[in-house]
Amino acid sequence: MLMASIFFLVGVVLCALWMFPVVEEGKSLIVVFFMMISVLVVTKYLDIVVVGWFIQLILIDLYILFYAKEYEHYISYCLLQLGLLGVLLIMFVVLGGVKFLMLLPILFVPVVYLIQLWLQKRRKYVLFIGISFFSIIFFYLGLEGYGYIMYACTICLLYLIESLYRGFKQNFVKNTKDFQDQVMLHHYDEVKSVYLNMRGWRHDYHNHIQTMKAYLALERYDCIGEYLGELEKDLNTVDNLIKSGNLMVDAILNSKLSLAKNHNIPINCKVAIPEKINISDIDICVMLGNLLDNAIEACDQIEEEKRFIRIYGDIVHSQFYFSVFNSATEEISFNQKNYISEKRGEHGHGMKRVKLTVDKYEGYLNLKNEPGVFASEIMIPL
Repeated sequence: MLMASIFFLVGVVLCALWMFPVVEEGKSLIVVFFMMISVLVVTKYLDIVVVGWFIQLILIDLYILFYAKEYEHYISYCLLQLGLLGVLLIMFVVLGGVKFLMLLPILFVPVVYLIQLWLQKRRKYVLFIGISFFSIIFFYLGLEGYGYIMYACTICLLYLIESLYRGFKQNFVKNTKDFQDQVMLHHYDEVKSVYLNMRGWRHDYHNHIQTMKAYLALERYDCIGEYLGELEKDLNTVDNLIKSGNLMVDAILNSKLSLAKNHNIPINCKVAIPEKINISDIDICVMLGNLLDNAIEACDQIEEEKRFIRIYGDIVHSQFYFSVFNSATEEISFNQKNYISEKRGEHGHGMKRVKLTVDKYEGYLNLKNEPGVFASEIMIPL
């Protein structure tokens, strides 16, 4: 029985230190911890646990005064704890007698935690946790004449559960919208870069014509041949833009193609997607953008001569099919529940978002890995 009490006191002290982080990690934390445990064990043995709680709070006050000047504002918080402990002591004696003082440590730490939540303006959590906890206490004490309190607590809990659920749902919708806006802005910048390059080439078209006319006037035909050769290279660069048939797919692929080129990653791309499909542009952006970002990121981890990305997309048997094969340094182990890489934290970033989007359309996401190669496949019924 004594050992069980000691383990309980150790747990309570750990919770108290976790909620009250004024003691720095290291030797000082160990010293304060063992002092608090020693005081509580001794006072438990002497059957004066309440005195032990007062002493351990005073120890924290003294530590702040002499060793943690930056936490002086916590002294008022310690005094609040002392006052709270006294109020709880009086309440237990009045309601249940001295025999219920053994419940004081069980009640004290959660109440302090509730005060912290209240000061952090997380008041719905305070009400939810507080009502639940005190309902259990009233039930355990079996106090007569408090049945109406239990009924009121039940009604409040039902309301708070619904309110918390509504709050979580609103936060989820807001976070999803913020993520989509961020993704769209990111891809917009990439597409804008490609567009500006194309517009710059067209802007120079007039100057190219004037230059060739000047060579003709001077009968410098050899210079015209060299100049046309250089223009042909630039024209090939423009013609290398992907034209799948779907504007959003083209925008994403061309922006990623430009990014991969800057990273010295060769890409083999064959995509044919019609303009009108039953997948929103934002969802196309999320799925294709994340798959290609992961592929480029994986290629950055290996030597340039080993880098490659192969992309294929088409409508196959009334299904949207899109696959990405890329070089990788290792067999990437994915957590099948969360679609997050277990071996390398960055490769796999966004896969969970891809999975959620694919599931939205009742599709299928297949991840395959072989030595040196990682493959992602998406199939969505249309």
